[in-house]
Amino acid sequence: WTASVALGLGLEVWLAPDLWDHDADDTLEHIVAAARVAEDLRRAYPRRVFLSVAAELSLFMRGLVPGDTFADRIARPDLADLLRAGATQQQLNRFLLRVVMAVRPDFDGQISYAALPTEQVDWRAFDVAGVNLYRDAASRPHFGRVVQLFRNRAGRRPLVIGEFGCCTYRGAADQGGSGFDIIDHGGDQPHVADGYQRDEAEQAREITEDLDIFAARDVDVAFVHTFVQPLSPWNPDPRFDFD
Repeated sequence: WTASVALGLGLEVWLAPDLWDHDADDTLEHIVAAARVAEDLRRAYPRRVFLSVAAELSLFMRGLVPGDTFADRIARPDLADLLRAGATQQQLNRFLLRVVMAVRPDFDGQISYAALPTEQVDWRAFDVAGVNLYRDAASRPHFGRVVQLFRNRAGRRPLVIGEFGCCTYRGAADQGGSGFDIIDHGGDQPHVADGYQRDEAEQAREITEDLDIFAARDVDVAFVHTFVQPLSPWNPDPRFDFD
């Protein structure tokens, strides 16, 4: 329904059928079902519906990195090594090829995938290359070179930044993709941890600078994450201003 409304307003739609903590077979079944829905939309709105078959599967799908749940996997002390391991990359690419082969008969539009920066995706089966990429304090000095690396890996395909952005507090730009993690869940009521000051201007600067870097490296599409988050509402009390 949301996609239909967006298309009716003249927007492009990139469907991303995420499914967390399921195995490869369940995940594939979910993606194929989503592809059929996407095809119905694509036929009604030609050239304006795209399918990103999944995102960051090394973290979100069960079976590539040990751990039954996302929380289990990201808590592993050896996670960084596991994400970069050759065996992980091989399993990921085997599954992605299986996905593309299963989806093509049901979806006649362009297909992409939103990769982790550590995922060495073989893009030959895809129409569009995609990566989720956040700038932070560590990557800031060489962020342009990082973007260029992914532009080169995409070859002649369009390159999509599936996620980038910045939260709305002072110092959030240095935190990048982990900037959301400032909620204290201890005690009786979750609240924003002490010491954070709302700063929408910092968010605006970071997003604008990122967009300039993407444009300079011939990135075709970029999605601000998260544009709307109903579960993080504004509150006049800074301790509960989850926005």
